[in-house]
Amino acid sequence: MSGWLPRAALGVASVFLVVGVTAAVSGCGESSGSTSATGSPGASSSHAAANPCTLLNGAQLRKLNLNQGEQQPNTADLGGVSCSWTNFPVYRDNVYRARLLSAPLPGGTPVPSVGGLPSTQLVPAGTDARTHCAFQVQVASNEVLWAEYSNISGNQPGMTHQVACQKAQAVAVSMISTYRSLKQ
Repeated sequence: MSGWLPRAALGVASVFLVVGVTAAVSGCGESSGSTSATGSPGASSSHAAANPCTLLNGAQLRKLNLNQGEQQPNTADLGGVSCSWTNFPVYRDNVYRARLLSAPLPGGTPVPSVGGLPSTQLVPAGTDARTHCAFQVQVASNEVLWAEYSNISGNQPGMTHQVACQKAQAVAVSMISTYRSLKQ
């Protein structure tokens, strides 16, 4: 009988395993939804804000030729967690990012709309305007989608600011579509 646990002990061990796995899974991707100490907008409290990787579904990833997203930690500069997608190995430095904020960040140029919603276009601080572009899209009264495209090394042939913004806008439109379906 050595090496075997009594039947009662197995039942207790199973309960602990199930409870532990359930607690670990249910805690994934939670966000506080608060503003930072500097007063910058924080993440909103929606599920997509807690896990912005849900903003692109499998069909959209295939259409955009992107890998599965990777959740990134909360940052003080923008607030909230973000998600990054790449199309490595095609271009290692093509990165798409998304996060949901509780309010728009200052700056940017108003554009007519993205996905039919009020929007601003901007170049993230510290980035090269020729290879980066982001949109802030007011998806709800208390949520702003930040959708960004970056070709960090500038290694994609024909890359310009206009091309970067076309890519950022295309991914934003896909994210808005998914966001709307998550809200229903």
